[in-house]
Amino acid sequence: MLILLGLAPAVTATAQDGAESAIRQAETRRFQALVQQDTGALTPLLGDDLTYVHTNGKRDTKRTLLDAVRSGQLVYEEITPQETHVRVFDDMAVVTGRIWMRAGTRIQMLGFSLTYTSVYVRRQNRWLLVAWQSTRSS
Repeated sequence: MLILLGLAPAVTATAQDGAESAIRQAETRRFQALVQQDTGALTPLLGDDLTYVHTNGKRDTKRTLLDAVRSGQLVYEEITPQETHVRVFDDMAVVTGRIWMRAGTRIQMLGFSLTYTSVYVRRQNRWLLVAWQSTRSS
């Protein structure tokens, strides 16, 4: 009997396309919720175990990110995707891309491009963001 460990079953093309589409929609809804400071729309898109690392190295959890957005301590005026790549691996997906962002605080707003990596997991048939890491780029 041959047992192969660490090899996930192949995902069909149709399932792959459906998952990729759902993740792209989740990214769009998340960016919109951040710009609109709509924590009600943002909350169900985030995993409870979220690790969110900003371009300045500051690290947030789901709770601290939602608190910062809700209080206006963190303000996103614009998030415009420029390039997005989605790779699906069964119940996990990695999104890499570039976005233009105008963000900051009520006192100071900055506009910049960034390169990011998002990690989503599928839990109870919903795709949830569990990790975000971004770096400013030119």
